[in-house]
Amino acid sequence: MTSPPRPRDWLAASAAFAGGVGLLTLWRSAWMLLAWRLSGLHLDLESFHQRRAALEAWVAAAPAAHAALFFGFYAAVCALCLPGTLTLVVVAGALFGWWQGALLSLPAAVLGSLAAFSLSRSLAGPWFLRHFPDVARTVDEGLAQGGDWFVLTVRLLPVSSFSLVNLGLGVSGLGAARFVALSFLGLLPGTLAYAWAGQDLDRVHHVKDLLSPGLWLALSALALLPWVVRWALTRLRPPAPGPEGRP
Repeated sequence: MTSPPRPRDWLAASAAFAGGVGLLTLWRSAWMLLAWRLSGLHLDLESFHQRRAALEAWVAAAPAAHAALFFGFYAAVCALCLPGTLTLVVVAGALFGWWQGALLSLPAAVLGSLAAFSLSRSLAGPWFLRHFPDVARTVDEGLAQGGDWFVLTVRLLPVSSFSLVNLGLGVSGLGAARFVALSFLGLLPGTLAYAWAGQDLDRVHHVKDLLSPGLWLALSALALLPWVVRWALTRLRPPAPGPEGRP
Protein backbone atom coordinates (compact mmCIF):
# COMPACT_ATOMS: atom_id res chain seq x y z
CA MET A 1 0.00 0.00 0.00
CA THR A 2 1.47 3.28 -1.04
CA SER A 3 1.82 6.05 1.51
CA PRO A 4 -0.08 9.31 0.95
CA PRO A 5 1.94 12.14 -0.57
CA ARG A 6 3.64 14.38 1.95
CA PRO A 7 3.10 18.18 2.00
CA ARG A 8 6.67 18.62 0.78
CA ASP A 9 5.85 16.51 -2.29
CA TRP A 10 2.78 18.61 -3.02
CA LEU A 11 4.85 21.78 -2.63
CA ALA A 12 7.53 20.50 -5.00
CA ALA A 13 4.95 19.43 -7.57
CA SER A 14 3.17 22.80 -7.34
CA ALA A 15 6.44 24.67 -7.76
CA ALA A 16 7.37 22.55 -10.78
CA PHE A 17 3.96 23.14 -12.33
CA ALA A 18 4.13 26.90 -11.71
CA GLY A 19 7.63 27.02 -13.16
CA GLY A 20 6.52 25.12 -16.25
CA VAL A 21 3.58 27.46 -16.78
CA GLY A 22 5.88 30.45 -16.34
CA LEU A 23 8.39 29.11 -18.87
CA LEU A 24 5.61 28.34 -21.34
CA THR A 25 4.23 31.87 -20.96
CA LEU A 26 7.65 33.40 -21.52
CA TRP A 27 8.24 31.14 -24.55
CA ARG A 28 4.91 32.04 -26.15
CA SER A 29 5.46 35.72 -25.41
CA ALA A 30 8.95 35.59 -26.92
CA TRP A 31 7.49 34.21 -30.15
CA MET A 32 4.80 36.89 -30.13
CA LEU A 33 7.50 39.49 -29.59
CA LEU A 34 9.45 38.15 -32.56
CA ALA A 35 6.33 38.29 -34.73
CA TRP A 36 5.68 41.84 -33.50
CA ARG A 37 9.16 42.96 -34.51
CA LEU A 38 9.08 41.19 -37.90
CA SER A 39 5.72 42.75 -38.73
CA GLY A 40 7.24 46.21 -38.60
CA LEU A 41 5.80 47.28 -35.23
CA HIS A 42 7.97 48.97 -32.65
CA LEU A 43 7.79 49.31 -28.90
CA ASP A 44 7.35 53.07 -28.84
CA LEU A 45 4.53 55.42 -27.99
CA GLU A 46 4.00 56.53 -31.59
CA SER A 47 3.19 52.95 -32.64
CA PHE A 48 0.85 52.63 -29.69
CA HIS A 49 -1.00 55.83 -30.58
CA GLN A 50 -1.53 54.54 -34.11
CA ARG A 51 -3.15 51.33 -32.80
CA ARG A 52 -4.59 52.61 -29.56
CA ALA A 53 -8.27 52.20 -30.50
CA ALA A 54 -7.78 48.59 -31.59
CA LEU A 55 -5.76 47.68 -28.49
CA GLU A 56 -8.33 49.29 -26.18
CA ALA A 57 -11.11 47.34 -27.90
CA TRP A 58 -9.21 44.08 -27.48
CA VAL A 59 -8.61 44.73 -23.79
CA ALA A 60 -12.25 45.68 -23.23
CA ALA A 61 -13.41 42.45 -24.89
CA ALA A 62 -11.30 40.16 -22.67
CA PRO A 63 -9.52 42.14 -19.93
CA ALA A 64 -8.23 39.17 -17.90
CA ALA A 65 -6.81 37.33 -20.91
CA HIS A 66 -5.09 40.42 -22.27
CA ALA A 67 -3.73 41.31 -18.83
CA ALA A 68 -2.09 37.87 -18.68
CA LEU A 69 -0.83 38.31 -22.23
CA PHE A 70 0.67 41.70 -21.40
CA PHE A 71 2.32 40.24 -18.30
CA GLY A 72 4.07 37.54 -20.31
CA PHE A 73 4.94 39.92 -23.14
CA TYR A 74 6.52 42.48 -20.80
CA ALA A 75 8.42 39.78 -18.89
CA ALA A 76 9.80 38.49 -22.21
CA VAL A 77 10.94 41.99 -23.23
CA CYS A 78 12.79 42.34 -19.92
CA ALA A 79 14.26 38.84 -20.10
CA LEU A 80 15.55 39.38 -23.65
CA CYS A 81 17.03 42.79 -22.71
CA LEU A 82 15.13 44.58 -25.46
CA PRO A 83 14.40 48.32 -25.48
CA GLY A 84 10.91 49.57 -24.73
CA THR A 85 10.45 48.58 -21.08
CA LEU A 86 9.55 52.11 -19.97
CA THR A 87 7.14 52.51 -22.90
CA LEU A 88 5.32 49.32 -21.95
CA VAL A 89 4.76 50.52 -18.38
CA VAL A 90 3.16 53.69 -19.76
CA VAL A 91 1.04 51.61 -22.15
CA ALA A 92 -0.07 49.41 -19.25
CA GLY A 93 -1.27 52.48 -17.39
CA ALA A 94 -3.18 53.63 -20.46
CA LEU A 95 -4.81 50.25 -21.20
CA PHE A 96 -5.48 48.87 -17.71
CA GLY A 97 -5.49 51.93 -15.46
CA TRP A 98 -2.94 53.20 -12.97
CA TRP A 99 -2.84 50.61 -10.20
CA GLN A 100 -3.76 47.68 -12.45
CA GLY A 101 -1.03 48.67 -14.92
CA ALA A 102 1.52 49.00 -12.14
CA LEU A 103 0.36 45.70 -10.60
CA LEU A 104 0.97 43.95 -13.93
CA SER A 105 4.20 45.73 -14.81
CA LEU A 106 6.13 45.45 -11.55
CA PRO A 107 6.10 41.64 -11.05
CA ALA A 108 6.58 41.11 -14.80
CA ALA A 109 9.65 43.37 -14.73
CA VAL A 110 11.05 41.53 -11.71
CA LEU A 111 10.40 38.12 -13.33
CA GLY A 112 12.00 39.18 -16.61
CA SER A 113 14.92 40.74 -14.74
CA LEU A 114 15.44 37.50 -12.84
CA ALA A 115 15.50 35.59 -16.14
CA ALA A 116 18.16 37.97 -17.54
CA PHE A 117 20.07 37.79 -14.24
CA SER A 118 20.04 33.98 -14.34
CA LEU A 119 21.03 33.90 -18.01
CA SER A 120 23.97 36.19 -17.31
CA ARG A 121 25.05 34.04 -14.38
CA SER A 122 24.80 30.72 -16.20
CA LEU A 123 25.43 31.25 -19.91
CA ALA A 124 26.02 34.85 -20.96
CA GLY A 125 28.50 35.76 -18.22
CA PRO A 126 31.68 35.37 -20.31
CA TRP A 127 30.15 37.33 -23.19
CA PHE A 128 29.09 40.14 -20.85
CA LEU A 129 32.51 40.32 -19.15
CA ARG A 130 34.20 40.46 -22.53
CA HIS A 131 31.99 43.23 -23.95
CA PHE A 132 31.19 45.24 -20.79
CA PRO A 133 34.19 44.90 -18.46
CA ASP A 134 33.76 48.44 -17.09
CA VAL A 135 30.15 47.78 -16.10
CA ALA A 136 31.10 44.54 -14.35
CA ARG A 137 33.93 46.31 -12.52
CA THR A 138 31.62 49.15 -11.45
CA VAL A 139 29.02 46.69 -10.15
CA ASP A 140 31.63 44.74 -8.17
CA GLU A 141 33.03 47.93 -6.63
CA GLY A 142 29.55 49.24 -5.84
CA LEU A 143 28.53 46.01 -4.13
CA ALA A 144 31.79 45.93 -2.17
CA GLN A 145 31.28 49.48 -0.91
CA GLY A 146 27.50 49.77 -0.64
CA GLY A 147 26.04 46.28 -0.75
CA ASP A 148 22.24 46.30 -0.89
CA TRP A 149 22.20 50.10 -0.80
CA PHE A 150 24.07 50.18 -4.10
CA VAL A 151 21.53 47.86 -5.76
CA LEU A 152 18.64 50.01 -4.55
CA THR A 153 20.34 53.14 -5.86
CA VAL A 154 20.93 51.84 -9.39
CA ARG A 155 17.35 50.53 -9.50
CA LEU A 156 15.95 53.90 -8.45
CA LEU A 157 18.10 56.08 -10.71
CA PRO A 158 16.19 56.99 -13.90
CA VAL A 159 19.43 57.13 -15.92
CA SER A 160 20.49 53.55 -15.10
CA SER A 161 20.36 51.07 -17.97
CA PHE A 162 17.73 48.50 -17.01
CA SER A 163 19.25 45.65 -19.04
CA LEU A 164 22.87 46.34 -18.12
CA VAL A 165 21.97 46.38 -14.43
CA ASN A 166 20.31 42.95 -14.74
CA LEU A 167 23.26 41.45 -16.61
CA GLY A 168 25.89 43.16 -14.47
CA LEU A 169 24.36 41.95 -11.22
CA GLY A 170 24.13 38.46 -12.74
CA VAL A 171 27.91 38.15 -12.97
CA SER A 172 28.37 39.50 -9.44
CA GLY A 173 28.16 37.67 -6.14
CA LEU A 174 24.64 38.91 -5.37
CA GLY A 175 22.18 36.15 -4.46
CA ALA A 176 19.03 35.64 -6.54
CA ALA A 177 16.66 36.14 -3.58
CA ARG A 178 18.27 39.46 -2.66
CA PHE A 179 18.23 40.48 -6.32
CA VAL A 180 14.47 39.88 -6.52
CA ALA A 181 13.68 41.71 -3.26
CA LEU A 182 15.87 44.72 -4.04
CA SER A 183 14.64 44.91 -7.63
CA PHE A 184 11.04 44.93 -6.42
CA LEU A 185 11.70 47.78 -3.99
CA GLY A 186 13.86 49.75 -6.42
CA LEU A 187 11.53 49.47 -9.41
CA LEU A 188 8.36 50.27 -7.44
CA PRO A 189 8.50 54.12 -7.46
CA GLY A 190 9.30 54.43 -11.16
CA THR A 191 6.67 51.86 -12.12
CA LEU A 192 3.99 53.77 -10.20
CA ALA A 193 5.08 57.07 -11.77
CA TYR A 194 5.13 55.82 -15.37
CA ALA A 195 1.86 53.88 -15.06
CA TRP A 196 0.28 57.04 -13.67
CA ALA A 197 1.57 58.99 -16.68
CA GLY A 198 -0.16 56.50 -18.95
CA GLN A 199 -3.56 57.75 -17.80
CA ASP A 200 -2.88 61.07 -19.55
CA LEU A 201 -1.44 59.62 -22.74
CA ASP A 202 -3.16 62.12 -25.04
CA ARG A 203 -0.45 64.62 -24.14
CA VAL A 204 2.41 62.12 -24.29
CA HIS A 205 3.72 61.03 -27.69
CA HIS A 206 7.39 60.34 -26.89
CA VAL A 207 9.24 58.93 -23.90
CA LYS A 208 11.06 62.25 -23.55
CA ASP A 209 7.70 63.88 -22.78
CA LEU A 210 7.57 61.79 -19.60
CA LEU A 211 11.04 62.65 -18.36
CA SER A 212 10.26 66.10 -17.05
CA PRO A 213 12.82 67.81 -14.80
CA GLY A 214 10.47 67.37 -11.85
CA LEU A 215 10.16 63.61 -12.34
CA TRP A 216 13.91 63.22 -12.83
CA LEU A 217 14.54 65.22 -9.67
CA ALA A 218 12.04 63.17 -7.67
CA LEU A 219 13.43 59.81 -8.81
CA SER A 220 17.02 60.98 -8.31
CA ALA A 221 16.14 62.12 -4.79
CA LEU A 222 14.65 58.68 -4.12
CA ALA A 223 17.90 57.13 -5.38
CA LEU A 224 19.79 59.08 -2.72
CA LEU A 225 17.39 57.97 0.02
CA PRO A 226 19.09 54.59 0.69
CA TRP A 227 22.39 56.36 1.32
CA VAL A 228 20.72 58.90 3.62
CA VAL A 229 19.16 56.05 5.58
CA ARG A 230 22.48 54.24 5.73
CA TRP A 231 24.23 57.37 6.99
CA ALA A 232 21.53 57.92 9.64
CA LEU A 233 21.75 54.33 10.85
CA THR A 234 25.54 54.64 11.09
CA ARG A 235 25.24 57.83 13.14
CA LEU A 236 22.60 56.35 15.45
CA ARG A 237 24.46 53.09 16.02
CA PRO A 238 26.25 53.07 19.40
CA PRO A 239 30.04 53.00 19.17
CA ALA A 240 31.75 49.66 19.62
CA PRO A 241 33.31 49.16 23.09
CA GLY A 242 37.06 49.61 23.41
CA PRO A 243 39.56 47.04 24.68
CA GLU A 244 38.59 47.72 28.29
CA GLY A 245 34.86 47.86 27.70
CA ARG A 246 34.82 51.67 27.18
CA PRO A 247 33.35 53.17 23.97
